[in-house]
Amino acid sequence: MFGKIKQLFLLVLLAVTVISYLDVFNSYDESIYVSSSLSNYILILTVICFLLNFSINCLSNKYIKMASIFLFVIALNTAITMAFFNTSTYVGDLKNIAIPFVAVCIGYNMDINRKFLMFIYYMYGILLLAVSASLISNNIGGLVIVDTYQIASKNALGVMISSYVAIVLPILLVDNIKRPIKYFFIALCAMFFIVLLTIRARASTMTFFFTIAIFIVEVLRHGGETHSRAARKIVVIGVLLLIAIPILSTVFEPLGTYIHNSLFQNVEDDVTTGRMDRNVVAINFISDHLFLGRLTTPTSYEWIHNYVLRVLAEYGIFFSAILIILYFYLVIKVLVRILRKNPLSANCIGYWALLPPIMLSLIEPLFPYGPGTSVLLAYILLGYSLKQEATGCFEW
Repeated sequence: MFGKIKQLFLLVLLAVTVISYLDVFNSYDESIYVSSSLSNYILILTVICFLLNFSINCLSNKYIKMASIFLFVIALNTAITMAFFNTSTYVGDLKNIAIPFVAVCIGYNMDINRKFLMFIYYMYGILLLAVSASLISNNIGGLVIVDTYQIASKNALGVMISSYVAIVLPILLVDNIKRPIKYFFIALCAMFFIVLLTIRARASTMTFFFTIAIFIVEVLRHGGETHSRAARKIVVIGVLLLIAIPILSTVFEPLGTYIHNSLFQNVEDDVTTGRMDRNVVAINFISDHLFLGRLTTPTSYEWIHNYVLRVLAEYGIFFSAILIILYFYLVIKVLVRILRKNPLSANCIGYWALLPPIMLSLIEPLFPYGPGTSVLLAYILLGYSLKQEATGCFEW
């Protein structure tokens, strides 16, 4: 009975996380997404889920134990910067890391079986598609590409979608999942691709493609004969389509134009929309103020779209070192697990879920940690995968 209660609270948490992006719950400042009115409820639900599943057993895992040490040092840095530099900026980074850490602990401590996990797949995917459809209908009006970005929360929504697609991929290889179920998830992923194009979440669209490409490569490298043969067919079909599109332009031109407009319309002069210029400014600032960054030299510049560059510029090498070490610790753990150790197991989904946020951290300021609501499921599944790894269970 208690186990069902814990599952119910987790489902409510994930559901509220998704619907929090509906326009009715969001506040904006000059069309810029500020926050959701459900943020406090999400925080409360996260704490409840953590307490319901509380156990110090998760600290027996060396990765969670190491992360807890990192978190303690980050909290200490927060106190130091507030006391000696009169700034609360570090609080935001502490919060963005603390929420994923709590999510990992929830995923590790909770008893998540296959039936419950599949229910999460269904519920989360359907809700995410419904919220996406609502945002497109209210802000864009239909499946059209507009010159300016109409959905302020598109980046957060984009990473939720690309992470969801990433966790769907491994279960397509599970033999004892019926084909209609697999076809359902494939159709869901196809619709999410259209959503990404329509909301013009260009970075997430690229991670969508890169994640699928990496997965196909891993299937070719590690999959059995049946799976490798299927992956080879997908590659051949993809190459043939690329060759056939120019020849059959009357059939494929509408979709090709839609994809092109989503990626390049109104940004032909600078496809990075100023990101590279801002990063160059950050590099120059870091070279001049390497040790303490903006802590001692308050400077106004636009939001830096790279996680490592942002924290270096903000705090200097002294106070950003722990953030950067934790970042690379996470990146190396995920990449090594995906590229070297049995990556096709369905119990590896937590690592696949974090692949899109990690890729996005190269061109976004807060990923792979925040905003917390957009990566909550990914870190819960990371905790799940860490537990499966610790117990030696790799198959469903």
